[in-house]
Amino acid sequence: MIENLEIEEFTTITKAFVIDIIFEFYLCIIVTNS
Repeated sequence: MIENLEIEEFTTITKAFVIDIIFEFYLCIIVTNS
């Protein structure tokens, strides 16, 4: 039960981290193009 919760929390943090990187990358592309 505890391990499962840790994995779920880790997945949530990882998703947020990946989305943040993609968002930053996307902003860089927009700034470069304009």
